[in-house]
Amino acid sequence: MDTLKLIYAIEVIFYNIFGNFGNFHLVYLTIFRQELRSKSAYLQAITSFSHAVCLLNQLPNVAFFLLNFELSRNQCVFVATPYILCANIQCVMMLFILIDSILMISFPIWYRNLGTFKYVLAMFLPSLASGLFFAIAAFLMLDSTRVPVCSGPNAKRHALETEVANVTRRLRAILFIYLISWFTGGFGNNITALFLKGIALQYATSNMPGEDVMKRTWHGLTYDFRRWKRRYDEARKDAFKRRHPIAHMKHSVLDQEVFPFRAEILIIGGGLTGSSTAYWLKERFRDEDFKVVVIEDNDTFPANSSLLSTGGITQQFAIPEYIDMSLFTVEFLRHAGEHLQILDSEKPDINFLPTGLLKLATTEAEADKMRDAWKIQVEKGAKVLLLAKNDLAERFPEINFDGVILGSLGLENEGTIDTWRLLSAIREKNITLGVQYVKAKLEGFEFERKRANAETHAVDDPDYADDNKWRDQRLSGVLVRPQMNDSSARPIRAHLIVNAAGPWAGEIAKMAGMGMGKGILAVPLPVKPRKRDVFVVYAPDVPVDIPAIVEPSGIYCRQFDVGNTFLVGKSPSLEEDAKIDHSRTDVDYDLFYKEIWPTLVDRVPGFQTAKVKSAWTGKVDVNTFDGAPVIGEHPLYPNLHMMCGFGERGAMHSLAAGRSYAEKIFEGAYINVNLRKFDMRRIIKMDRSFAE
Repeated sequence: MDTLKLIYAIEVIFYNIFGNFGNFHLVYLTIFRQELRSKSAYLQAITSFSHAVCLLNQLPNVAFFLLNFELSRNQCVFVATPYILCANIQCVMMLFILIDSILMISFPIWYRNLGTFKYVLAMFLPSLASGLFFAIAAFLMLDSTRVPVCSGPNAKRHALETEVANVTRRLRAILFIYLISWFTGGFGNNITALFLKGIALQYATSNMPGEDVMKRTWHGLTYDFRRWKRRYDEARKDAFKRRHPIAHMKHSVLDQEVFPFRAEILIIGGGLTGSSTAYWLKERFRDEDFKVVVIEDNDTFPANSSLLSTGGITQQFAIPEYIDMSLFTVEFLRHAGEHLQILDSEKPDINFLPTGLLKLATTEAEADKMRDAWKIQVEKGAKVLLLAKNDLAERFPEINFDGVILGSLGLENEGTIDTWRLLSAIREKNITLGVQYVKAKLEGFEFERKRANAETHAVDDPDYADDNKWRDQRLSGVLVRPQMNDSSARPIRAHLIVNAAGPWAGEIAKMAGMGMGKGILAVPLPVKPRKRDVFVVYAPDVPVDIPAIVEPSGIYCRQFDVGNTFLVGKSPSLEEDAKIDHSRTDVDYDLFYKEIWPTLVDRVPGFQTAKVKSAWTGKVDVNTFDGAPVIGEHPLYPNLHMMCGFGERGAMHSLAAGRSYAEKIFEGAYINVNLRKFDMRRIIKMDRSFAE
């Protein structure tokens, strides 16, 4: 008998040392190692903790057993309550771990999108309820029977001991099923990887947000049947009986059948403005049935202003909305890695280089405007400092301030970004969210009647009837030609259309009849492509810590990267812009040597030794009416939304404008930044008072 007691004691102590080492080690890793946290890990940690309590609860029994100290069930139930509670929690938790594995393997997208806390809580509460039930049952069925060891079964009456045995058998069965299901899942993954190749393997194993594995599988399995039915109905209902239903049904797949034929929102233009708009739409509403399509023209995309932008970010404007949009953009860019990260891949780097921007005023009129703008900027929370000539010379001794009256210096939230990296990150994120990019050239819009007016149209004056026809129509979609060999134009129906074509937005609007009719339709969208030359210069004698400088004439220089490389160019006024030959596609080096370089040398003598390393020319979308962007729906076509005319502010304002459009769609109004006054109404009314 003494030997049996010793064996029992050694067994309990052994399992407490080695078993609890594993239990507490698993709990520790789950809590303190972020990469190991998951829904399954939390469930296993709860089970391990419960098991640890059960093991620790056996230690008092060692003393009771060795000392021949017996307790009654009345006394034992209080000692064994933690064991009863945790043992039953373990039992039910093993069942839920099995269910968790099945869900993880069968429904990965749905499983991944579940909230971890709520999921674990939903799994734990039934286990806790089971443990409390048996603990309370043991308490209610007390008697005075003496027991040698105060364990869970001995703390209960005989009727409950049978239930404990049943629970133990269930636990063994669950564990067996759990191991078999885990093996089956792993074996299925190996079979998938062995027999599927290329894109099929990527689709079968992808867990991208915004997708549903079961829906995608069902769609693939039933696609042929739906296509056959659609073709059969097309031929059967053809009044001219040109095709036999069965023969037409069996034709091979046509390219227009995999080309999008409808979209909730169709965006024309895949640059920063269009892609940002698509991002905020799908970020707000990720349902795969909410289809967002972006149309890109391969012929004009290389000249996209987003790709060739200098990427400057500033908040020094006199228009409050500009300041709000710039502040939001900088806040987004600071956390762009978190916003645009795709699953567990590396966070995208947009190369945000914080640098202050110094704007100069050389006349009293310019100084007065600068002071007025500074007041607005400070009210909006921008950190901008006004400096007189003496203060400027003291702060920046390497810069010549002759003729300068006042300067405005941004202290934070200003700098430059790599717009190509930003655009690439947004586009890749959009694709994972379900946005479809289509390489096609827009050839026109499709219209449908808002109301039947055939009788009125028949008796009206021909000129009035033709003019009135535009008023009685609404946009129902677009006509695009895919950019592939021997393709024909085809329609895409859309509920809402966004004109974010940048420099070519005016031409797109013309296809919708803007500027081609009478009344409101006589007013064109005054957004035109404007040529901008940018020069990359190496200036070894220019200090690397000087801020970006903007002259009153529009000439600017800003650091291109860490070192002595600078981007320089000129932002002309609307009057100067009208005199430039914007049809040229080559770089105008005379602009640099005759106008930009002399001004820079006069302002910063270190530019005397500057050398041009490279240069490029691009197009920006300039609103020739007042230089401000056009944002908002057209008065006659409320489902056609303009998002263009940003000029050289596209990099800093497109993200905020896209968010505002998403607010307008989902909330019915602009929430964070009110952009209502940027719509077409001011152009129709010829109101230029709002221009900066």
